[in-house]
Amino acid sequence: ERTAGECGYLDNVAVTPLAEFSPPLGCTEVIASSTNDFSNTQGVDGWFYGYYDDPFTPNDFQLMTVFEDNIWFVDNTNDGEFYWTRHFRDGCHPNGETTSGGRTPQDHWPARRYVFDVAGTYEAFLKVDDTDRNNGNGIDIRVFHDNIEILAQYLEDGTYSTSLLVDAVAGSAIDFVVDPSNSNDFGDSTDFEILIAKQSPVFAFTEQFFFRGIITSGGVAEIKASDDERIEVNWSFTLGNFEAPVWVIYGGVAPSATAISVESHAGTTGLTYAVDAWNWSTNVWDELATQPEQFNVDQVVEFPIGPEHVDADGDVRGRVGWRMTGFILNFPWQVRVDHLTFK
Repeated sequence: ERTAGECGYLDNVAVTPLAEFSPPLGCTEVIASSTNDFSNTQGVDGWFYGYYDDPFTPNDFQLMTVFEDNIWFVDNTNDGEFYWTRHFRDGCHPNGETTSGGRTPQDHWPARRYVFDVAGTYEAFLKVDDTDRNNGNGIDIRVFHDNIEILAQYLEDGTYSTSLLVDAVAGSAIDFVVDPSNSNDFGDSTDFEILIAKQSPVFAFTEQFFFRGIITSGGVAEIKASDDERIEVNWSFTLGNFEAPVWVIYGGVAPSATAISVESHAGTTGLTYAVDAWNWSTNVWDELATQPEQFNVDQVVEFPIGPEHVDADGDVRGRVGWRMTGFILNFPWQVRVDHLTFK
């Protein structure tokens, strides 16, 4: 179960050609692609081409040393040891104790390694195709983040897709590994694509919410994700015109934020909302914009903020207030908020 993030995720989804594979909308930026970034030089764009040969852990990762005909090999000579073990642009092939073609009977797990150069939360999208249909005994897909195995999945004669959240520090590594399964490499030619994306949210909630209004459904949790789960708030009496009948104030940490994003709608016509950001230089609220609220259909609107709205520690604070400015269809009027965040 995943509890964080706006990035959509794949979970053993239907088979689509690898050439059409892309992550769901909602990720800010795909920073690495195992196919687009494939190189004849180790380390280019963060990718390394290697294998495990015992004890089959990330600490055992060994770089391949031979690159010919757009393929990385452990050894591509016939003088002595020779293995199926290799990386090609679109995938890899392991080697097993049970092997063929005069290859040396030894377990090799090819490992495609990506090293993060910037700390953060990332999402790794993986699609794997066991291309030798009706041949062999399948493969075991393994993913390691640093020294911890975060995925182990058996695959035979089909396609498997998933995504994984990774909290990385600079220098963290994630290894995508193909195990020949029971040391048998028959029919183990494997296509895969790996995409690494920065997770969309730049905002971590740290402050309690303040509400003006009467909550009739939902709560704070519903505001923290764009998932069609909403908090519903009816208007309430105010102490004066300086207050809105429905007010939401929230804060957190978003050191790279450039905008406030509001996803909401109203249960009636005739409402507008104002979006404010706290100015850490002047210690007052800055009104960013006033926006007519949508009736019965969510709208997502982003409002730019400036550096004065992000303090030295990355703290941010936002405020959204709804008011009656036109003809009201229903009374008491209500607003429904799906998601509030900084981006």
